[in-house]
Amino acid sequence: MDEFRQFEDGSDGEADDLFRYEPAFANFIVKKTNEEFTIIGVHIQKDSVVKELNNLVDLYDHIVDEFGTENVIFTGDFNAEGSYLRKKDKSEVKLLTDPRFKSLISDEADTTVAKSDEAYDRIFVAGKLFKNVNKGETFRFDKEFGLTPEEAFKVSDHYPIQFQLYCEKKFFK
Repeated sequence: MDEFRQFEDGSDGEADDLFRYEPAFANFIVKKTNEEFTIIGVHIQKDSVVKELNNLVDLYDHIVDEFGTENVIFTGDFNAEGSYLRKKDKSEVKLLTDPRFKSLISDEADTTVAKSDEAYDRIFVAGKLFKNVNKGETFRFDKEFGLTPEEAFKVSDHYPIQFQLYCEKKFFK
């Protein structure tokens, strides 16, 4: 890991406040190739989903300028479905329409332990390092460990999300 930071924006509730819960990001450098990538953890405020998702595109552009890498992973609770992001509002979300970004968790995924069937949690990738990565998934720990819904809910109200990254051998030589 090269660097870890919390994104700093304005004071909560002020006009310059881009995120209610400021994203944290870590920049990594592969020692053998000097290839860089950045992982950004997010929790999007459910009352301002469209605004904050659009601000992630601006954050991406800032990271590209600052670190010089287009290889970025956004992961976390995006609240990007259900009553928080209506289907009619999705066309307004730059993160969903900008061709630089690819979602690895589909709208059809269920990332919630609750009875609802929503894909609140997401993984978005951008950059050439991730061009061959096309799928993420939820880890159904309740099924894996034989938990009842009540037991699973005590662990978390969200299922973990994951993806696998395979790199060509030349990347690490």
